[in-house]
Amino acid sequence: MRTYGLLNVCALIASGIVLAIAYVLLPEKAWTNTTIAAVIIFALSIAFVFFSPSLFRRTRGGSDAPAFAAIAPLSAVAICFIMLSAGALILALAGMDRLAMAADVLAVGAMLVSVLMLKAAMNVVSHASEMSSRPSRHLIWQSDIQRFRAMSSDRKAAQVLEALAEKIRYLASDVPGGTPHDAEIENAIRELEGKLGAPEDGVMESHVREIEVLLDKREIFLRSARSKA
Repeated sequence: MRTYGLLNVCALIASGIVLAIAYVLLPEKAWTNTTIAAVIIFALSIAFVFFSPSLFRRTRGGSDAPAFAAIAPLSAVAICFIMLSAGALILALAGMDRLAMAADVLAVGAMLVSVLMLKAAMNVVSHASEMSSRPSRHLIWQSDIQRFRAMSSDRKAAQVLEALAEKIRYLASDVPGGTPHDAEIENAIRELEGKLGAPEDGVMESHVREIEVLLDKREIFLRSARSKA
C-alpha cells in the first residue's frame, strides 16, 4: 500500500513539474485556452505513468497476476497518451487550435477506453488466477473423511473411513468447471456424517461404496477431459 501511495505522490510531483516548466518557458502571448488545455492534459499524461500501477494493485486476499499481466499494456497506453498529448501541445503552440483540441479529445478518449478494456481483461485474469490457486475439491473431501474418522468410535468404521481417505488422497485434481459428479460426491460425504453411528450393520459401509462409485465416475470424466485438451 505504501508503494502505491509513493507512486501517487510522484504522479502529483511530475505533473506539477510539467506545469511549472510550461509556465516558465512559454511566452505570455502563447497562453490561449487551447494551449492551457493542452498543457494540462500533457501534465496528466506524465502523471498517468506513475499513477497507472495503482489501477491494478493487488486486492486484499487476491493475487498479483492482474498487476503483472497489466504492465506491458499499461506501458503502451501511457506511451500513446504522452505522444498524443504532446502532439496536441505542439499543435496548440503552432496556432492550430482545432487540430489541437481534436488531438486532446483523442488522447483522453483513447486512454479511458484502453484502461476500461484493460480492466475488463484483468478481471478475467484475476478470476482465472483465483480458480487455479484454489485447492482441489478432493483435498477438501479427504479432510472431511479424516475428520469423520476421528469422530468414529467404531474400529471397523474407522478402518473403512481411513481406506476411503487414502483413496481420495490419490484422486486427480480438478479441471476448470469441475465435473458433473462433484455435487453428488459432496452431498454423499455430508450424508456420511449422519451414518457414522447408525445402529444397522453395513449402512455406513454401503454408503462408502456409493461414494467410491461416484469417485470412480469422476476419475473417468477427468481422464476423458484431459485427453481431449
